[in-house]
Amino acid sequence: MVGVTDSAVDIKVAQREVEVSHIEEGAAPEELGRDDAQMLKYINEHMSHNVRSYGSGIMVHEMSIQLWYADRMGIIISEPIHIVEQSELLLYAIAALGHADLHRLGICHLMRFDVPNRKFETFEGAELVLEGRNVRDAKGAEINERLEFDVTAIGEDDIYTEFGIVGRGTTVVPIRAKGHAATLFGDAELVSKIAWPVNRTNRVETTTIMAVRAALAEKKPTMLDHIVELKCSLSMTIDELGLPRAYMGTRVLDERVFRTIIMQRYARLELMNSAAEFKSIFLDVVRAHCWVYKTSNILHRDISKNNVMFYRRDGRLYGVLCDWDQAMPVDTDAELKDDQADEPAASETSDTKSSGSSKKSQSPTVPAQTAPTPAPERALVARKCITEALGAKDAEPPAKDEPMKQELPNADAQPETTPRRPKPLRYRTGTGPFMAIDLLTRGRRPLHRYRHDLESFFFLLAYVCAVFDVTRHKFSYIPEWESADLEQIGKNKVAFVTTSQIFNDMFHAQTDKGFNRLVRDWVSPLSDLFQDDRAVSNKIEKQRKWLGNFNAELSELHRYDFRGMAAIFQKQQTAQDDIRKLKAERNTLVTYKRFMSALKVPDEEC
Repeated sequence: MVGVTDSAVDIKVAQREVEVSHIEEGAAPEELGRDDAQMLKYINEHMSHNVRSYGSGIMVHEMSIQLWYADRMGIIISEPIHIVEQSELLLYAIAALGHADLHRLGICHLMRFDVPNRKFETFEGAELVLEGRNVRDAKGAEINERLEFDVTAIGEDDIYTEFGIVGRGTTVVPIRAKGHAATLFGDAELVSKIAWPVNRTNRVETTTIMAVRAALAEKKPTMLDHIVELKCSLSMTIDELGLPRAYMGTRVLDERVFRTIIMQRYARLELMNSAAEFKSIFLDVVRAHCWVYKTSNILHRDISKNNVMFYRRDGRLYGVLCDWDQAMPVDTDAELKDDQADEPAASETSDTKSSGSSKKSQSPTVPAQTAPTPAPERALVARKCITEALGAKDAEPPAKDEPMKQELPNADAQPETTPRRPKPLRYRTGTGPFMAIDLLTRGRRPLHRYRHDLESFFFLLAYVCAVFDVTRHKFSYIPEWESADLEQIGKNKVAFVTTSQIFNDMFHAQTDKGFNRLVRDWVSPLSDLFQDDRAVSNKIEKQRKWLGNFNAELSELHRYDFRGMAAIFQKQQTAQDDIRKLKAERNTLVTYKRFMSALKVPDEEC
């Protein structure tokens, strides 16, 4: 349970998995009470610091203990171990902990620390080392030589780590190449982005970056300055890594992989100095995004304040679009089919009850035992504790949303000695405060289109103008856009673009004249554009509702009422034709040209 997977010590203890999302849905197992919630809070903090692949802990309750294990795919808890009656298991656990080094305690295996007696206090003198056949350069070729980097962070504040247990768990470590790595990459400041994305062949960030940069190099090389520059990367499965979960017989279908990307270091958006600088950064990334779409047919799909960065070179500012781990090629055939359909084409699942976060995540799990129906008051207490444990109050804005499929415990679950059948996970891609309204609605989720990314740019613009404090270089929050309920975020955003009072109230706290001018000159005209888009979407929904009513009327007719049927079929055909016309109109409303025109920015055709 603590990572001593190849030790002779083999603790045979039944285990179960905690599904945090059960708590949030009000379906918490009864046995998950206050003590469990407190332990979850501790292990949540544990996984949200340092450069960690997994974590473990021991919870003591009266005369028994439970072993806790957490990684980016979920939490596993052992059955209670009686301290007296099962003392040998207690001794095994203590021995395993006592002999575990930093890596076996869950610290990333790439990190090397100059820490005598295993006492970790600082990152000073630390190294990050890449080696093995899985290391690839910027073009995908193997790098056989050992690559060493000095960690330039001094304290933990110099390292960015996403808050939460389950999810990508992105950690960004500032580094500088040395030895052979310096020969390849020079001595400029770099970062290592360490994350646990879902293992999907059609969504590999390094592959996407290589494809994007190759296409731009051929067709629009000036845009390369605005796309993240990859140096090298390393990917490993949990089996290759020897993650403890790989030895527990507990797998998920959409398994995560360990991935490290070495890239140029960029400045976070909050380090900009003025509204004028933000305008330059914003225009850079909007243009680059359009050219990526045009040259590669790839959509970023996760525009957010964390994924737009910048750097300075020769006295000029360059905006950069980063984090391409959610990017995917556009399915043109699916779009054409969707344009002719009465219902939206479902690209992904439509669970909108909870959002992921750059500071909080949720737990995809495979329950292993039957849980009793919870008493309502206990479920309420547990839900409150778990929500606090996930950092709902002190969290950053919801980001990189990844709701998971909710599975109730199965009474017919296989014994622990048999590997459990993996369960599929479900996702909703994006960052809550910046997601397009279409993607936040209940029901079947529409295809992610180019206009949805443009809408995300609009909400990023509004967000920055509303809550960025340029003197303190700090973002505040928009509570209405940072709910755990994505559907509610969507409703709040509809009110923002359609209600003048709510729109104006959003920016009342901004005191910087430059950003207030930006609200007047950019945000307001774009708001009108997306208000028009909402109006067309509402018309489409009304037509769909009528179609449903026509179907109900049809079911009430006598089977031989052919005249009545013909009349209803005619109404259906009219409604279907209207839907197609409205879809065509909507496709021409939000375009790159109209977006830039609203900004009154003269721009080359993209």
